[in-house]
Parts: sequence; C-alpha cells; structure tokens
Amino acid sequence: NYYRIERACSELSTSDLTLTEVAYRCGFSDVSYFIKTFKRYKGITPHRYCLNMDSTCFLTGAWFRTTF
Repeated sequence: NYYRIERACSELSTSDLTLTEVAYRCGFSDVSYFIKTFKRYKGITPHRYCLNMDSTCFLTGAWFRTTF
C-alpha cells in the first residue's frame, strides 16, 4: 500500500484528476478504503494533502462536501 499511496501523492500534486480517478489509477477499487489508507500512511486525508500542497487537485464529488 505504501507504494500506491506514494504514487497517489504524485498524481494528486501533478495532475488535475479527481480523487476517485487517482484512487482507481493507483489500484484502489474503493474510494473510502483509499482515503482511510491514505490517512493511515500520511496522517492526513487526501483532501488536506491537496490543500497543503496547494496543488491542482480537482476536489469535486458529493463525498467532498463534508468537513475533513
């Protein structure tokens, strides 16, 4: 999982893909599991990661309308 999360970090900071697209491209078939795994390895959610990196993350989707 570490490799997949590191790849996701790269994708999140250099692409305009949605989190769902990044999760699927990194081998996660469940976005909820991706978020939980990301947080376990990085200590923050993918959403927070994008905000901290000031990247081009495409933060859309109904599940992003909640507070992280």
